[in-house]
Amino acid sequence: VDYYKQVHDAVNVPVWGYELPGQLAGYKFSATAFAQLGALERTIAIKDTTISVSAIQAKVEAAQGSIQVLDANVENLPASLQVGASGAINTTSNVAPGLFVQLHRLVTDGNLTTAMELHEQIMIVDHLLMDVGEYPLNAKVAVKTMGVRMGSYTRQNVMSYNLERIREMITVIEKATADFEAPVPTGIMNV
Repeated sequence: VDYYKQVHDAVNVPVWGYELPGQLAGYKFSATAFAQLGALERTIAIKDTTISVSAIQAKVEAAQGSIQVLDANVENLPASLQVGASGAINTTSNVAPGLFVQLHRLVTDGNLTTAMELHEQIMIVDHLLMDVGEYPLNAKVAVKTMGVRMGSYTRQNVMSYNLERIREMITVIEKATADFEAPVPTGIMNV
């Protein structure tokens, strides 16, 4: 909290907290620490990587609306939204943003049956994206294949990817976008 307070006080822009994913690399904020971050004027959100709906709920309750919780875990997202998470921040939402917006709207509107059907499609995209050694390169190549002009450099410096699997993922996104009327254009082009 002291570190984020120092950052907050040194800048004049909104500050986001970021929990590092992974067991060894990660530091997870307690609900109390999270509420303290929310009390800072320009701290607006945190990426939660606890993979715990109860931890997200505790943060939401402790902060009393002073700061947003964004869930990094795609699998728990519907439940996290139901306990007060504001949304998601993960690689899969970069590949299929419209589906995540629609999922949020369905949960917020209480249409949980349809939300869970859409979530099943999102999980297929997530598995296609994450279950290969080329992650996160394959996410960047997928977004590029969908028409977004960008490079494909990654920290891992992996340069191989499975274009067939990426095209399969894009097909799932296109079908789910049509089936669930995703409200924002996803930028998908036929490939």
